Amino acid sequence: MMTGRKYTILKFYEYETAAFAEYLEEMAANGWFLDHIMMNCIHCFKKKEPRHMKFCVTVIPGSSEFESKDCDEAKVFREYCEEAGWKLQFGGTLWQIFYSEENLVPIETDPAIQLETRKGVTLSWGNCLAMLLLMALLCMDIFIIQENPGEIFASPQALKTIAIRFLHALTLLFHLLSHVWWYRNAKRSLAQTGSLPVVSVKHVKRRNMAWKLYLAAVLVMIAWNDDLPAWISIAAIGGAVIMLVICNLILVWIREHSGGGRNENARGYFVGAILMMPFVLVMITNALSQFAPSYTEQKSYQRLEAFPVDMELFGYEPNTEWHRESKQTWLALYQTETVSKTGKDGKRVNIQMEYYKSPIPLIISQTKKDYPVDRGNVWEVTESENRRKDGVTITRYHYELKPGNEWVSETSDRETYVFADKSRVFVLSFSDTVDENDIELVAEEFAETKESV
Repeated sequence: MMTGRKYTILKFYEYETAAFAEYLEEMAANGWFLDHIMMNCIHCFKKKEPRHMKFCVTVIPGSSEFESKDCDEAKVFREYCEEAGWKLQFGGTLWQIFYSEENLVPIETDPAIQLETRKGVTLSWGNCLAMLLLMALLCMDIFIIQENPGEIFASPQALKTIAIRFLHALTLLFHLLSHVWWYRNAKRSLAQTGSLPVVSVKHVKRRNMAWKLYLAAVLVMIAWNDDLPAWISIAAIGGAVIMLVICNLILVWIREHSGGGRNENARGYFVGAILMMPFVLVMITNALSQFAPSYTEQKSYQRLEAFPVDMELFGYEPNTEWHRESKQTWLALYQTETVSKTGKDGKRVNIQMEYYKSPIPLIISQTKKDYPVDRGNVWEVTESENRRKDGVTITRYHYELKPGNEWVSETSDRETYVFADKSRVFVLSFSDTVDENDIELVAEEFAETKESV
Protein backbone atom coordinates (compact mmCIF):
# COMPACT_ATOMS: atom_id res chain seq x y z
CA MET A 1 0.00 0.00 0.00
CA MET A 2 1.39 3.36 -1.00
CA THR A 3 1.47 6.18 1.52
CA GLY A 4 0.55 9.82 1.07
CA ARG A 5 -2.15 12.36 1.77
CA LYS A 6 -3.94 14.92 -0.32
CA TYR A 7 -6.19 17.81 0.68
CA THR A 8 -8.77 19.44 -1.57
CA ILE A 9 -11.16 22.31 -0.94
CA LEU A 10 -14.45 21.83 -2.73
CA LYS A 11 -17.81 23.00 -1.47
CA PHE A 12 -20.78 20.78 -2.31
CA TYR A 13 -24.27 21.94 -1.41
CA GLU A 14 -26.56 19.53 0.38
CA TYR A 15 -28.56 18.88 -2.80
CA GLU A 16 -25.43 18.07 -4.85
CA THR A 17 -24.94 14.57 -3.46
CA ALA A 18 -24.79 12.99 -6.93
CA ALA A 19 -21.96 15.33 -7.95
CA PHE A 20 -20.16 14.60 -4.68
CA ALA A 21 -20.41 10.86 -5.33
CA GLU A 22 -19.13 11.36 -8.88
CA TYR A 23 -16.18 13.33 -7.51
CA LEU A 24 -15.29 10.58 -5.01
CA GLU A 25 -15.47 7.94 -7.74
CA GLU A 26 -13.04 9.98 -9.88
CA MET A 27 -10.64 10.30 -6.96
CA ALA A 28 -10.82 6.59 -6.13
CA ALA A 29 -10.10 5.70 -9.78
CA ASN A 30 -6.91 7.76 -9.39
CA GLY A 31 -5.96 6.06 -6.12
CA TRP A 32 -7.24 8.64 -3.63
CA PHE A 33 -9.73 7.54 -0.97
CA LEU A 34 -11.57 9.87 1.38
CA ASP A 35 -10.35 9.72 4.97
CA HIS A 36 -12.22 12.60 6.62
CA ILE A 37 -13.84 15.98 5.97
CA MET A 38 -13.19 19.21 7.85
CA MET A 39 -15.66 22.10 7.97
CA ASN A 40 -17.78 20.27 5.37
CA CYS A 41 -15.56 21.43 2.49
CA ILE A 42 -11.93 20.42 3.19
CA HIS A 43 -11.44 16.82 2.06
CA CYS A 44 -8.51 14.69 3.22
CA PHE A 45 -7.64 11.74 0.99
CA LYS A 46 -5.27 8.83 1.56
CA LYS A 47 -3.27 7.25 -1.25
CA LYS A 48 -4.11 3.62 -2.07
CA GLU A 49 -4.28 1.35 -5.10
CA PRO A 50 -6.70 2.74 -7.71
CA ARG A 51 -10.09 1.03 -7.62
CA HIS A 52 -13.36 1.44 -9.46
CA MET A 53 -15.94 1.90 -6.73
CA LYS A 54 -19.52 3.09 -6.42
CA PHE A 55 -20.20 5.85 -3.89
CA CYS A 56 -23.45 7.02 -2.40
CA VAL A 57 -23.60 10.38 -0.61
CA THR A 58 -26.56 11.48 1.46
CA VAL A 59 -27.55 13.57 4.46
CA ILE A 60 -29.51 12.61 7.54
CA PRO A 61 -32.96 14.24 7.66
CA GLY A 62 -32.83 17.19 10.06
CA SER A 63 -29.07 16.94 10.60
CA SER A 64 -27.40 19.81 12.42
CA GLU A 65 -23.89 21.09 13.08
CA PHE A 66 -24.82 21.25 16.78
CA GLU A 67 -25.41 17.49 17.10
CA SER A 68 -22.77 14.80 17.49
CA LYS A 69 -21.77 12.96 14.36
CA ASP A 70 -22.54 9.74 16.26
CA CYS A 71 -25.97 10.72 17.56
CA ASP A 72 -28.71 8.07 17.77
CA GLU A 73 -30.31 9.14 14.47
CA ALA A 74 -26.96 8.83 12.68
CA LYS A 75 -26.28 5.38 14.12
CA VAL A 76 -29.69 4.05 13.12
CA PHE A 77 -29.35 5.50 9.61
CA ARG A 78 -25.88 4.00 9.08
CA GLU A 79 -27.00 0.59 10.32
CA TYR A 80 -29.89 0.67 7.87
CA CYS A 81 -27.54 1.49 4.98
CA GLU A 82 -25.03 -1.20 5.96
CA GLU A 83 -27.80 -3.79 6.08
CA ALA A 84 -28.53 -2.85 2.46
CA GLY A 85 -24.88 -3.69 1.57
CA TRP A 86 -23.33 -0.21 1.68
CA LYS A 87 -20.13 0.28 3.67
CA LEU A 88 -19.56 3.49 5.61
CA GLN A 89 -16.70 5.59 4.24
CA PHE A 90 -17.28 8.72 6.31
CA GLY A 91 -19.99 9.75 8.75
CA GLY A 92 -20.09 13.39 9.85
CA THR A 93 -22.61 15.86 11.15
CA LEU A 94 -23.77 16.53 7.58
CA TRP A 95 -22.36 14.11 5.01
CA GLN A 96 -22.96 10.37 5.19
CA ILE A 97 -20.75 8.68 2.60
CA PHE A 98 -20.98 5.00 1.70
CA TYR A 99 -19.19 2.88 -0.89
CA SER A 100 -19.51 -0.46 -2.58
CA GLU A 101 -17.81 -2.42 -5.36
CA GLU A 102 -21.14 -3.85 -6.44
CA ASN A 103 -24.16 -2.30 -8.15
CA LEU A 104 -26.49 -1.89 -5.22
CA VAL A 105 -29.88 -0.26 -4.94
CA PRO A 106 -29.42 3.48 -4.13
CA ILE A 107 -30.01 4.44 -0.52
CA GLU A 108 -32.52 7.11 -1.50
CA THR A 109 -35.07 5.93 -4.05
CA ASP A 110 -37.98 8.32 -3.50
CA PRO A 111 -37.21 11.76 -5.04
CA ALA A 112 -40.05 13.41 -3.09
CA ILE A 113 -38.54 12.32 0.24
CA GLN A 114 -35.08 13.28 -1.02
CA LEU A 115 -36.33 16.78 -1.91
CA GLU A 116 -37.86 17.36 1.52
CA THR A 117 -34.72 16.05 3.22
CA ARG A 118 -32.50 18.46 1.31
CA LYS A 119 -34.92 21.32 1.94
CA GLY A 120 -34.96 20.58 5.68
CA VAL A 121 -31.17 20.89 5.85
CA THR A 122 -30.44 23.58 3.24
CA LEU A 123 -33.35 25.90 3.99
CA SER A 124 -33.66 25.26 7.71
CA TRP A 125 -34.78 28.19 9.86
CA GLY A 126 -31.42 28.17 11.63
CA ASN A 127 -29.42 28.57 8.40
CA CYS A 128 -31.74 31.19 6.92
CA LEU A 129 -31.97 33.28 10.08
CA ALA A 130 -28.20 33.16 10.58
CA MET A 131 -27.56 34.45 7.04
CA LEU A 132 -30.26 37.14 7.32
CA LEU A 133 -28.89 38.29 10.68
CA LEU A 134 -25.35 38.49 9.32
CA MET A 135 -26.56 40.43 6.27
CA ALA A 136 -28.41 42.85 8.56
CA LEU A 137 -25.31 43.40 10.68
CA LEU A 138 -23.18 44.06 7.60
CA CYS A 139 -25.71 46.51 6.16
CA MET A 140 -26.03 48.24 9.54
CA ASP A 141 -22.25 48.57 9.66
CA ILE A 142 -22.25 50.10 6.17
CA PHE A 143 -24.95 52.56 7.26
CA ILE A 144 -22.91 53.59 10.32
CA ILE A 145 -19.79 54.10 8.18
CA GLN A 146 -21.67 56.62 6.01
CA GLU A 147 -22.47 59.01 8.88
CA ASN A 148 -20.05 61.58 7.43
CA PRO A 149 -20.22 60.90 3.66
CA GLY A 150 -18.07 63.85 2.60
CA GLU A 151 -15.09 62.52 4.55
CA ILE A 152 -15.85 58.81 4.24
CA PHE A 153 -16.20 58.80 0.45
CA ALA A 154 -12.93 60.74 0.17
CA SER A 155 -11.06 57.95 1.96
CA PRO A 156 -9.79 55.06 -0.22
CA GLN A 157 -9.56 52.86 2.85
CA ALA A 158 -13.14 53.58 3.92
CA LEU A 159 -14.42 52.96 0.40
CA LYS A 160 -12.59 49.64 0.34
CA THR A 161 -14.14 48.65 3.68
CA ILE A 162 -17.63 49.57 2.46
CA ALA A 163 -17.09 47.63 -0.76
CA ILE A 164 -15.88 44.51 1.08
CA ARG A 165 -18.82 44.52 3.50
CA PHE A 166 -21.30 45.21 0.72
CA LEU A 167 -19.86 42.35 -1.34
CA HIS A 168 -20.02 40.07 1.70
CA ALA A 169 -23.68 40.94 2.27
CA LEU A 170 -24.40 40.49 -1.46
CA THR A 171 -22.64 37.12 -1.41
CA LEU A 172 -24.77 35.91 1.49
CA LEU A 173 -27.92 37.10 -0.27
CA PHE A 174 -26.90 35.33 -3.49
CA HIS A 175 -26.10 32.19 -1.49
CA LEU A 176 -29.54 32.20 0.14
CA LEU A 177 -31.41 32.99 -3.07
CA SER A 178 -29.55 30.26 -4.96
CA HIS A 179 -30.87 27.70 -2.45
CA VAL A 180 -34.41 29.05 -2.81
CA TRP A 181 -34.09 28.95 -6.60
CA TRP A 182 -32.84 25.35 -6.45
CA TYR A 183 -35.79 24.25 -4.33
CA ARG A 184 -38.33 25.89 -6.65
CA ASN A 185 -36.62 24.40 -9.71
CA ALA A 186 -36.39 20.97 -8.09
CA LYS A 187 -40.05 21.08 -7.05
CA ARG A 188 -41.08 21.99 -10.61
CA SER A 189 -38.90 19.22 -12.06
CA LEU A 190 -40.38 16.66 -9.66
CA ALA A 191 -43.91 17.63 -10.69
CA GLN A 192 -43.14 17.52 -14.42
CA THR A 193 -40.70 14.61 -14.76
CA GLY A 194 -40.90 12.76 -11.45
CA SER A 195 -37.17 13.25 -10.84
CA LEU A 196 -34.84 15.87 -9.39
CA PRO A 197 -32.32 17.87 -11.44
CA VAL A 198 -28.76 16.54 -11.20
CA VAL A 199 -25.72 18.81 -10.95
CA SER A 200 -22.48 17.58 -12.53
CA VAL A 201 -19.14 17.66 -10.75
CA LYS A 202 -17.80 19.92 -13.53
CA HIS A 203 -20.39 22.52 -12.62
CA VAL A 204 -19.39 22.31 -8.95
CA LYS A 205 -15.71 22.71 -9.82
CA ARG A 206 -16.39 25.74 -12.00
CA ARG A 207 -18.45 27.36 -9.27
CA ASN A 208 -15.79 26.68 -6.66
CA MET A 209 -13.12 28.14 -8.92
CA ALA A 210 -15.21 31.30 -9.29
CA TRP A 211 -15.61 31.55 -5.50
CA LYS A 212 -11.88 31.05 -4.97
CA LEU A 213 -11.08 33.85 -7.42
CA TYR A 214 -13.63 36.05 -5.68
CA LEU A 215 -12.12 35.26 -2.27
CA ALA A 216 -8.60 35.93 -3.57
CA ALA A 217 -9.75 39.32 -4.89
CA VAL A 218 -11.29 40.19 -1.51
CA LEU A 219 -8.11 39.18 0.32
CA VAL A 220 -6.04 41.35 -2.03
CA MET A 221 -8.39 44.25 -1.32
CA ILE A 222 -7.97 43.73 2.42
CA ALA A 223 -4.19 43.36 2.25
CA TRP A 224 -3.67 46.34 -0.03
CA ASN A 225 -3.56 49.46 2.14
CA ASP A 226 -1.74 52.65 1.25
CA ASP A 227 -1.75 53.89 4.83
CA LEU A 228 -0.43 50.77 6.59
CA PRO A 229 2.42 48.32 5.97
CA ALA A 230 1.39 45.09 4.26
CA TRP A 231 2.25 42.96 7.31
CA ILE A 232 -0.46 44.68 9.40
CA SER A 233 -3.19 43.75 6.91
CA ILE A 234 -1.81 40.23 6.54
CA ALA A 235 -1.71 39.86 10.33
CA ALA A 236 -5.34 40.99 10.53
CA ILE A 237 -6.34 38.33 7.98
CA GLY A 238 -4.32 35.73 9.89
CA GLY A 239 -6.02 36.73 13.14
CA ALA A 240 -9.45 36.32 11.54
CA VAL A 241 -8.48 32.85 10.29
CA ILE A 242 -7.24 31.88 13.77
CA MET A 243 -10.51 33.00 15.34
CA LEU A 244 -12.47 31.02 12.73
CA VAL A 245 -10.42 27.88 13.50
CA ILE A 246 -10.90 28.35 17.25
CA CYS A 247 -14.66 28.77 16.80
CA ASN A 248 -14.74 25.52 14.82
CA LEU A 249 -12.73 23.71 17.52
CA ILE A 250 -15.13 24.98 20.19
CA LEU A 251 -18.08 23.70 18.14
CA VAL A 252 -16.44 20.28 17.63
CA TRP A 253 -15.62 19.91 21.33
CA ILE A 254 -19.09 20.93 22.53
CA ARG A 255 -21.06 18.66 20.22
CA GLU A 256 -18.83 15.65 20.94
CA HIS A 257 -18.45 16.07 24.70
CA SER A 258 -21.40 18.00 26.10
CA GLY A 259 -23.91 15.17 25.91
CA GLY A 260 -26.75 17.66 25.44
CA GLY A 261 -29.23 18.07 22.65
CA ARG A 262 -29.13 20.39 19.66
CA ASN A 263 -30.47 23.45 21.48
CA GLU A 264 -28.19 22.98 24.50
CA ASN A 265 -25.15 22.59 22.26
CA ALA A 266 -26.09 25.70 20.26
CA ARG A 267 -26.35 27.79 23.43
CA GLY A 268 -23.10 26.37 24.73
CA TYR A 269 -21.32 27.15 21.47
CA PHE A 270 -22.45 30.76 21.33
CA VAL A 271 -21.57 31.34 25.00
CA GLY A 272 -18.18 29.68 24.54
CA ALA A 273 -17.41 31.68 21.39
CA ILE A 274 -18.41 34.95 23.07
CA LEU A 275 -16.20 34.19 26.06
CA MET A 276 -13.22 33.03 24.01
CA MET A 277 -13.10 35.77 21.36
CA PRO A 278 -11.94 38.63 23.66
CA PHE A 279 -9.20 36.37 25.04
CA VAL A 280 -8.08 35.40 21.53
CA LEU A 281 -8.07 39.03 20.40
CA VAL A 282 -5.90 40.02 23.38
CA MET A 283 -3.47 37.17 22.64
CA ILE A 284 -3.20 38.12 18.95
CA THR A 285 -2.72 41.80 19.79
CA ASN A 286 0.01 41.00 22.34
CA ALA A 287 1.78 38.73 19.86
CA LEU A 288 1.74 41.42 17.21
CA SER A 289 3.06 44.05 19.61
CA GLN A 290 5.90 41.77 20.78
CA PHE A 291 7.08 40.16 17.56
CA ALA A 292 5.99 42.53 14.80
CA PRO A 293 8.27 45.38 13.75
CA SER A 294 7.42 48.79 15.12
CA TYR A 295 5.39 51.05 12.90
CA THR A 296 5.44 54.82 12.87
CA GLU A 297 3.35 57.00 10.62
CA GLN A 298 5.53 58.18 7.75
CA LYS A 299 2.91 59.81 5.57
CA SER A 300 3.20 63.59 5.68
CA TYR A 301 0.43 66.05 4.97
CA GLN A 302 0.09 67.30 1.43
CA ARG A 303 -2.48 69.82 0.28
CA LEU A 304 -4.29 68.22 -2.63
CA GLU A 305 -6.16 71.28 -3.79
CA ALA A 306 -6.35 74.96 -2.95
CA PHE A 307 -9.18 75.89 -0.60
CA PRO A 308 -11.97 77.80 -2.34
CA VAL A 309 -11.15 80.88 -0.23
CA ASP A 310 -7.61 82.00 0.56
CA MET A 311 -7.88 82.96 4.23
CA GLU A 312 -4.44 84.56 4.12
CA LEU A 313 -6.15 87.49 2.37
CA PHE A 314 -7.90 88.13 5.68
CA GLY A 315 -4.68 88.10 7.67
CA TYR A 316 -4.72 84.45 8.74
CA GLU A 317 -1.62 82.31 8.61
CA PRO A 318 -1.32 78.48 8.46
CA ASN A 319 -0.91 76.80 11.83
CA THR A 320 1.11 73.61 11.30
CA GLU A 321 0.79 72.54 14.93
CA TRP A 322 -2.89 71.71 14.54
CA HIS A 323 -4.35 68.67 12.82
CA ARG A 324 -4.10 68.67 9.03
CA GLU A 325 -5.51 66.03 6.74
CA SER A 326 -6.23 65.51 3.05
CA LYS A 327 -7.63 62.57 1.12
CA GLN A 328 -9.30 62.07 -2.21
CA THR A 329 -11.06 59.46 -4.32
CA TRP A 330 -12.99 59.72 -7.59
CA LEU A 331 -16.10 60.25 -5.45
CA ALA A 332 -15.00 63.04 -3.15
CA LEU A 333 -12.25 65.27 -1.78
CA TYR A 334 -11.79 66.11 1.91
CA GLN A 335 -9.21 68.53 3.27
CA THR A 336 -8.78 70.28 6.61
CA GLU A 337 -6.28 72.78 7.96
CA THR A 338 -6.15 75.40 10.72
CA VAL A 339 -5.21 79.04 10.30
CA SER A 340 -4.68 81.68 13.02
CA LYS A 341 -4.29 85.41 13.53
CA THR A 342 -4.20 87.93 16.34
CA GLY A 343 -7.17 90.26 16.34
CA LYS A 344 -7.25 93.99 17.11
CA ASP A 345 -8.13 93.24 20.73
CA GLY A 346 -5.03 91.07 21.09
CA LYS A 347 -6.97 87.77 21.14
CA ARG A 348 -5.71 84.83 19.12
CA VAL A 349 -8.40 83.57 16.75
CA ASN A 350 -8.15 80.09 15.24
CA ILE A 351 -10.16 78.83 12.29
CA GLN A 352 -10.48 75.18 11.41
CA MET A 353 -11.12 74.98 7.68
CA GLU A 354 -12.85 71.93 6.24
CA TYR A 355 -13.36 71.53 2.53
CA TYR A 356 -15.51 68.91 0.82
CA LYS A 357 -15.96 68.48 -2.92
CA SER A 358 -17.87 65.84 -4.85
CA PRO A 359 -19.50 65.40 -8.28
CA ILE A 360 -22.44 63.74 -6.50
CA PRO A 361 -24.90 66.31 -5.06
CA LEU A 362 -26.29 63.76 -2.58
CA ILE A 363 -22.89 63.43 -0.88
CA ILE A 364 -22.71 67.24 -0.53
CA SER A 365 -26.26 67.59 0.79
CA GLN A 366 -25.76 64.79 3.32
CA THR A 367 -22.44 66.27 4.42
CA LYS A 368 -24.14 69.57 5.23
CA LYS A 369 -26.43 67.67 7.62
CA ASP A 370 -23.40 66.70 9.74
CA TYR A 371 -23.33 70.26 11.02
CA PRO A 372 -23.50 71.65 13.60
CA VAL A 373 -20.88 69.45 15.24
CA ASP A 374 -21.99 68.26 18.68
CA ARG A 375 -19.70 69.90 21.24
CA GLY A 376 -21.56 68.65 24.30
CA ASN A 377 -24.64 69.73 26.22
CA VAL A 378 -22.90 72.76 27.78
CA TRP A 379 -23.44 74.75 24.58
CA GLU A 380 -26.56 76.47 23.28
CA VAL A 381 -26.55 76.42 19.46
CA THR A 382 -28.40 78.99 17.35
CA GLU A 383 -28.82 78.34 13.62
CA SER A 384 -29.53 80.82 10.83
CA GLU A 385 -29.32 80.35 7.06
CA ASN A 386 -28.94 82.74 4.14
CA ARG A 387 -29.44 81.63 0.54
CA ARG A 388 -27.74 83.89 -1.99
CA LYS A 389 -28.90 84.49 -5.56
CA ASP A 390 -25.74 82.86 -6.94
CA GLY A 391 -26.78 79.49 -5.46
CA VAL A 392 -24.49 79.65 -2.42
CA THR A 393 -26.04 78.96 0.97
CA ILE A 394 -24.48 80.31 4.16
CA THR A 395 -25.45 78.61 7.39
CA ARG A 396 -24.31 80.16 10.67
CA TYR A 397 -24.11 78.19 13.91
CA HIS A 398 -23.50 80.28 17.00
CA TYR A 399 -22.28 78.38 20.08
CA GLU A 400 -22.84 80.03 23.44
CA LEU A 401 -22.00 78.53 26.82
CA LYS A 402 -25.02 77.82 28.95
CA PRO A 403 -25.06 79.58 32.36
CA GLY A 404 -23.16 77.70 35.06
CA ASN A 405 -20.54 76.25 32.68
CA GLU A 406 -17.88 78.88 33.12
CA TRP A 407 -15.42 76.11 34.02
CA VAL A 408 -15.07 75.28 30.30
CA SER A 409 -11.63 76.49 29.20
CA GLU A 410 -12.85 78.02 25.93
CA THR A 411 -14.27 81.33 24.85
CA SER A 412 -17.94 81.67 25.70
CA ASP A 413 -18.87 82.36 22.06
CA ARG A 414 -17.88 80.26 19.08
CA GLU A 415 -19.13 80.34 15.51
CA THR A 416 -19.21 77.96 12.57
CA TYR A 417 -20.09 79.03 9.03
CA VAL A 418 -20.96 76.50 6.35
CA PHE A 419 -20.74 77.72 2.74
CA ALA A 420 -22.20 75.31 0.20
CA ASP A 421 -23.29 74.90 -3.37
CA LYS A 422 -24.20 71.76 -5.31
CA SER A 423 -20.67 70.39 -5.48
CA ARG A 424 -18.77 71.93 -2.55
CA VAL A 425 -18.96 72.52 1.18
CA PHE A 426 -16.53 74.91 2.86
CA VAL A 427 -16.66 75.07 6.67
CA LEU A 428 -15.03 77.69 8.87
CA SER A 429 -15.10 76.97 12.60
CA PHE A 430 -14.01 80.09 14.53
CA SER A 431 -12.74 79.97 18.10
CA ASP A 432 -14.41 83.36 18.69
CA THR A 433 -17.00 85.63 17.12
CA VAL A 434 -16.23 87.14 13.72
CA ASP A 435 -17.10 90.26 11.76
CA GLU A 436 -20.07 89.64 9.46
CA ASN A 437 -18.47 91.78 6.75
CA ASP A 438 -15.62 89.28 6.54
CA ILE A 439 -18.13 86.46 6.16
CA GLU A 440 -19.78 88.28 3.27
CA LEU A 441 -16.41 88.65 1.56
CA VAL A 442 -15.70 84.95 2.08
CA ALA A 443 -19.09 84.10 0.52
CA GLU A 444 -18.38 86.25 -2.52
CA GLU A 445 -14.98 84.68 -3.08
CA PHE A 446 -16.48 81.21 -2.57
CA ALA A 447 -19.08 81.99 -5.25
CA GLU A 448 -16.41 83.29 -7.64
CA THR A 449 -14.37 80.09 -7.37
CA LYS A 450 -17.39 77.97 -8.29
CA GLU A 451 -16.48 75.37 -10.90
CA SER A 452 -17.82 72.22 -12.49
CA VAL A 453 -16.56 69.12 -10.69
